[in-house]
Amino acid sequence: MGLLEWVVLAAVATGGWMAVSPLIIVLAAIALMLDRVLGPALRLRRAQAAPLSSKTTTYLVMGGIGWLLAAWAAYIAGAFVRGLL
Repeated sequence: MGLLEWVVLAAVATGGWMAVSPLIIVLAAIALMLDRVLGPALRLRRAQAAPLSSKTTTYLVMGGIGWLLAAWAAYIAGAFVRGLL
């Protein structure tokens, strides 16, 4: 993971700690997907005239779900810390 991903996850954890709306999880997942998931998909789509294969589509969907789970876990960790303090 790069620095951008760590910053976004830290911001989501801070949002969980400060009891911000859980909608921040979806926004963070979109921000995380833009570079690591959607960027390669767009490059692959431009390089080929054919549609994306089912294998590539599966990787894209699983990548999106993975980033959504990472953002959710960061939010829950922040909320857990709020409960401890």
